[in-house]
Parts: sequence; structure tokens; C-alpha cells
Amino acid sequence: MCRLVIAVMLAACLGAAVGAGPEPQTHAISSAQEQEEQQEPQEQGLHHAYLQQHAHTDSELWRWLTDNGAALNFLPAVSEYGVRGGVAVADIPAGGLVASIPMRLAMYFPAKYGTVAELAAQLSLEARKPDSRYRPYLESLASLTHSPILSWESFPPSYLHLLQDAAPLADVIVARQAALERYWSREGMNLTRAGVSLEDLRAALVLITTRSFDGGADGPNAGQSSLIPGIDFLNQ
Repeated sequence: MCRLVIAVMLAACLGAAVGAGPEPQTHAISSAQEQEEQQEPQEQGLHHAYLQQHAHTDSELWRWLTDNGAALNFLPAVSEYGVRGGVAVADIPAGGLVASIPMRLAMYFPAKYGTVAELAAQLSLEARKPDSRYRPYLESLASLTHSPILSWESFPPSYLHLLQDAAPLADVIVARQAALERYWSREGMNLTRAGVSLEDLRAALVLITTRSFDGGADGPNAGQSSLIPGIDFLNQ
């Protein structure tokens, strides 16, 4: 059985605060504090809803993985700031096993394709199959239904002027977003009939950009990129 085994070394980083500048006016501090106090209950409510939303889907994903032979030495978790990722269930020594995932659970993409948008369309269509064999994984992908992750295709065009000292980066963003829109102009009608919107396609494309793994140079799946359930938590 082909499996993916990933081992990591964990290290701790320490940071230090630096001195502040001149003391701001008292009324400004008071105003800022009041604003924070007003925002805090709302943010806590959103965070609580986020935790509730993912507690079930993450539990179902872990059950699906372990029932199908995965070995996982970490659990999905959400930090107090809303950052979703994985935490070790025990100390993992250098070179120790973090996870072992049977590659039959991976979602492979074709080795040959025209544009990455084609892969995003494939993922979007798969996500709309109620009987998809990847259903527990697809349900856990919050960024598949909305795209809060900042990536090439989701970078706000109104912020491009902030990249004036990084023109090549801005050019790549513009080119990749234009490529997505060209693909949509050709295939959007068919995708719309299948229930896929432009924003759905963009979210799937961002997910592939941020979570997919490149395929090996040889073997039965040579050259095929893939999404690997569970492992991609370690990149969030």
C-alpha cells in the first residue's frame, strides 16, 4: 500500500517586545478601549461559531481517515485567534512520525491539463457530488465555500498599488486573475448549469494553490498533483 509519511522537527521561537513611542492622549486611549470592548463580544461570537462549525466536520474527517488506515499523531485545532491547523497529541521526537496517510485517500489531479482553473473546476464539481468518496474531506474544507485565504487569485485588485516596489509580484497576480476570468468566459455557462459560480471556482483555485502537493517523478501517479486529507492541516 502506497502511503505518505511525513516527519517534522519541532522548534520553539521566542520574541521580545520593543519600547513604545510617546504616550497618546487619554481620550484617544479611552475611545480605542471602548471600540475594542464593543468588538470583543462580536469577535468571540464569530470564533465560537467557527469552532462549532468545524468541530463536527473535523471529527468526521479524522474518523474517516483512521477507519481507512491512517495513523495520525496530531489533531485538528483552532487557535484563540481563529487560525486553523494541527496540534500534536504528545511530544514528537526529531524524526518521529507525525502522520501516515494511505495515498488511495488522496484526491489526484490529471498530470496533463491546460490551466490550473481546469483543476479548480474539477474540484468544484466533485464537491457538489453528494455521494463523493471524498465527502468527509470536502466537508472539512471551509475555504472551498468561501475564500478567506490570501492568494494569487484572491488578492484584492484595489490593493495592487501597495505592491509598487514589487512589480513582478503584481504582474503575476494580474496575470493569474486574468487567466481565471478567461477560463470563466469560456466555461462559465456550463459550470453555472452545474451549480458552480465564479467565486466557487476562485475558492477552489485558492485551495489548490495553498494545499496541493506536487507529484513524484516516477511511479503510477508520476506528475500528478494531489490534495492529501489530514496532512494539509499542517500547512494552515
